[in-house]
Amino acid sequence: MQTTLRVNHRTVAAALLLGSCLSALAAEAPRAEMPPPASIKPGNYFEFTTSEASMGGCRRWNVKELTSDGMLVSQCKDLLIYQSVANSLNITKMVKTDGEVQYEFKPFMPTMIYPLEVGSKWSGEYAGFTEDTGDKWKSKAQCEAVAFEKVKVVAGEFDAFRIECVDNWRAMMVFSGEKKSTRWYAPKLGTVVKVVHDDPKWNYQLTAYKLD
Repeated sequence: MQTTLRVNHRTVAAALLLGSCLSALAAEAPRAEMPPPASIKPGNYFEFTTSEASMGGCRRWNVKELTSDGMLVSQCKDLLIYQSVANSLNITKMVKTDGEVQYEFKPFMPTMIYPLEVGSKWSGEYAGFTEDTGDKWKSKAQCEAVAFEKVKVVAGEFDAFRIECVDNWRAMMVFSGEKKSTRWYAPKLGTVVKVVHDDPKWNYQLTAYKLD
């Protein structure tokens, strides 16, 4: 009986210690707010590994402008990416400078939300189009910030929120499916530094950056 009691006491002590550690880690996880417009400066840039789908095969994206209608525009060569300031900087489209659409999400692809903290859950519906394949689809994305952890990418190691999303899509009334993706958002940089997608053509990670 005494041995059993000792084991139980140790188990309880270990559980209490683990609970204390988890509480401490939870307390350290920040609440991320959207980067203020004043911090979005032309000339700053983010450079990524080559991703034909996400980045059009272009690597260095320079902050171009914040438009009067609330779009953050970044440019790489003849490509422009638009992010909606009113909708947590989610991407709405990538177009060429001549206006040719490369991909578009209406009203936006809901893979990010502010404020962001571990346990945040959100969802949203959108219509998508990609020029390279001509695909058109409608989708409902559901995302959750499941952890705050360190992530290593080419550009370095960052504290980041791990966001897991499930995209339930349908096309032409007869085709449907599910795509899963994981992205790591680094509050220090105000951007996603890594994406791992079921479809590898959407994968990328940060390789360099400049922030003034």
